[in-house]
Amino acid sequence: MIWLIQFLQIFLIIKIIGVNLDIFKTVFIFGTSILLGLLPISLGGFGVRDYVIYYFLNSLGLSDHIFLILIFFNLRYLFPLLIGVIISLLNIRQ
Repeated sequence: MIWLIQFLQIFLIIKIIGVNLDIFKTVFIFGTSILLGLLPISLGGFGVRDYVIYYFLNSLGLSDHIFLILIFFNLRYLFPLLIGVIISLLNIRQ
């Protein structure tokens, strides 16, 4: 169920940006990048996932939107981290 929500979130972001990519290609590209990001060849898989997304989107001719999609894709991980750090710092001050 959580994977469905993750892919739905990615698909909605792609549609809001205006990228012409269907749900099946979205699940394939981002699912592959998440799975390959599990390989222990980088810190947290960040470089691996980004390269896989870049490779697939570039091969589909969607190079105009790659940078923006990668920013949003990584914000999914970094935004909750930032909120957690802020809450933790506020709790430490009290």
